[in-house]
This record gives sequence, structure tokens and C-alpha cells, in this order.
Amino acid sequence: MTKDRTFFCEPARWITALLLLLLSVGFATGERQEDVFSIPAQTLRLYELTGDLSDTSSLAGPPFEISRQVSFRAYKAYLTAVERDSSRAFYLSQLPDSGIGSREVYRRYLESDEYDAYPVLGISWDNAMNFCRWKTLTENTDSIRLLYRLPYCSEWLSALTWLSENRIRHDLNGHYADWLIGSRDESNLSAAYRTEAGGFVYDRLYFHTAIDPPVMKRKQVIGNCYMYQQPQTRPYNFSFYSYEGYKQVAFRYVKERVPATAAHTPGQAKASAILTHWGLSNR
Repeated sequence: MTKDRTFFCEPARWITALLLLLLSVGFATGERQEDVFSIPAQTLRLYELTGDLSDTSSLAGPPFEISRQVSFRAYKAYLTAVERDSSRAFYLSQLPDSGIGSREVYRRYLESDEYDAYPVLGISWDNAMNFCRWKTLTENTDSIRLLYRLPYCSEWLSALTWLSENRIRHDLNGHYADWLIGSRDESNLSAAYRTEAGGFVYDRLYFHTAIDPPVMKRKQVIGNCYMYQQPQTRPYNFSFYSYEGYKQVAFRYVKERVPATAAHTPGQAKASAILTHWGLSNR
């Protein structure tokens, strides 16, 4: 009988050990495989996907990887690094916006671990980009070959389309909206700018400066959330300031491979622009 019990228990022990090993690997890397979606190259009518029926052109996009919305647990790892390596003032500036709830709710949000598995809220566009810069630095050594950044509008739409059509469970267009990397500028909507841009105008990239007026510090937010449902996924229906956090807006990142050669394509040029904005270089 003892031998029989051992025979049946050993597989269970082996499976348990394997699960623990897999979990330890996941926690060691800080990222579980299912937290990132691989999106293949697609050719889509992107303007129609935003509800803009005046442009039926098809635009091709390369493959990319996009994450689920960043959890509070992942953001706390960033906060821990900032508290250790930066000034107290900068650390406080990276905390979620206190406007997401009452004083008691906000204190509980920061101090308890009950929200760790949920998307972090109240994070401004500026802070989300700071998180991406930190993650980029932690994932690279001598030179930048892997860039983490907020998604472009075209990528978000491409991810939503692919995941939905293939019936893959995802968190886009759900309970919380998403920050995009692109700026909100009404000039993007003009026919002249569309011709000049030669691409998807909602992907326009502009890095505001400290002396820019607030109107130039607006960034795109896309997707439905618990506060509003949009008839189309248009990133221009709402105005969001880059320096404020909102309780209905979370963020996710895109993993981009940065080639060692000089920028020769629009994608490479944009990657170089982001690194330059961060004071980094891929050389």
C-alpha cells in the first residue's frame, strides 16, 4: 500500500515542482509570457476603424508585441527603483494622481496590496513614459536594442482587430481606456496634413517641452472604459493632459526592436526620436 501511495503521489509532486519553477521564472523576469501579445503584420483600413469613413485607404503595418495594461505591482517596482535612485521630489511626482479617490481611498490604494494585480490607474502620460524609459534601461546593457514605449494609435487598432477576430482574450477596449504615445492636435485632421504626413495621421509624434502651453501637452487616449462607451474607437473624442492622471485611464507598452544601423525608415526614425527625447542613444 505504501508503494502504491508513493506511485500516485510522485507525479503530483513532480507537477507541483514544475509549476513552482515556472512561476519562479515568471517572477524573475517580471513578465509572464501571456502578458504580451504578438501581433502579425496586417493591412487595415485604419481610418475606417476610427469611424472616419472619408478615407478608405489601406495601410500596412509591421508585426509588433504589445502588453496587457501595466499592473500596479509592475508600477510599484518602478516606484521602488525611483525612490532608491532619485530625489524625493521626483519620487512623489511619479505616484498615482491623488484625484482618483478620496483621501482615505487614495491612502489605501497606495499602501495596501489588494490592487497589485489590477491595472495601475491615475498615471499621467508623462509618468507612463518615464516607466517605459526605466524599463528600457533595465532591459538593455551597453546599447539600446529593445525599446519599451506607449503604443501608437495604429498599433492599438491593429492589436484590437487581430485579437478580436481570432477570439483571443484581451483587455483592450474594456474597463479602462489607454494612453497612446501620439499627440492630440486638431491640425492632424486637416487634408493638407494628411497629404504631408504620408501615413496615419493619428500616429503623429510630438514631444512637448516644459514651456509649451497646456493645449500643446494634450495626448491621445483611446478605448472604452467604465465611464464612457464610444460608438467608434476614435482617439480624438476626449482631451487629456499629459501631466495629469485619470482614474479611467491605464497604460500598456509596445516592445520594439531597435536596429544598430542609422534610421532609414519612419519606424526607425521615430524610435531614434524617442531615445533622443529620453537622452538615450542606441549607439
